[in-house]
Amino acid sequence: MRSALLAVLGTALLLFGGFVAALGVGVRVLGGDEGTVAASGVVETSAAALVLPVEVITADPPGTRLGIDVTAGEVPLLVARAPRAAVRSAVAGVEHEVARGLENRPLRLARTRVDGTPGGRVRTDGRWTATDRGTQRTLTLEWSVEERDEEVLVARLDGGAGFAVPVRLRADVPQLAQVATVAAMAGGLVALVGVLFALAGLLGMRGAGRSGGPPGPATADDQPNGR
Repeated sequence: MRSALLAVLGTALLLFGGFVAALGVGVRVLGGDEGTVAASGVVETSAAALVLPVEVITADPPGTRLGIDVTAGEVPLLVARAPRAAVRSAVAGVEHEVARGLENRPLRLARTRVDGTPGGRVRTDGRWTATDRGTQRTLTLEWSVEERDEEVLVARLDGGAGFAVPVRLRADVPQLAQVATVAAMAGGLVALVGVLFALAGLLGMRGAGRSGGPPGPATADDQPNGR
């Protein structure tokens, strides 16, 4: 019974340690030395603007470096970052969408539609923390997260509605590479301990099976007295 429990415990440790190690290796490989996590995909909307709150882009702590790359086409676009109040003021009365969730493989955004006046223009004279605008090139913003009350705005500059553009979001998480390395090493160690426990349990069960065979035939000395 003890050997069987040891084998079960060893198997459980092996599976858990293997999962943690694989997770750590995967994050290390995908994130690289800088600990970069990225999501890419084509973002399409029929509205004039798309708002991306920082808390939707990342849940990582302050100090995380973020980046957004938008490949502009024929439609002139604005990519801007500002406090929430400034962004919402810029799109007030304009039909737009606000992201409320993100899937990163590939990039997909769950969005809420906000109605507005058809043909309304986004106010581009707001107090932007950073902006990039134009056509036929990649528009890029990079910054370090200090406040959660920030949003990124992707909007048409010509007063039209709708665009479909390739977007890449990047997050350089502090110490992600180190944490992933430690997780891979710790998981590997736990998996090794699990292998040893499982082998000990299996060997114990095999030994018990050999010593506990069926009893041999009774001898004359084993017969009860009397007739």
